[in-house]
Amino acid sequence: MSYTPERFMADSGVTRDEVEAEKRRMLDEIRLYELKEARKSEHVTRKRLAQVLGSARRG
Repeated sequence: MSYTPERFMADSGVTRDEVEAEKRRMLDEIRLYELKEARKSEHVTRKRLAQVLGSARRG
């Protein structure tokens, strides 16, 4: 029998909600990193990106 994620959570005292919250946090961090890398590869400043996103929200 293998050591399941459910068994690990039970042994560690970690809840499914805590796992899901950490998963969301990590995915947010990955998305921010990917956005940063894409912005840098296109030579777009943070200020310019904010301007473009701000105008997209208004229109």
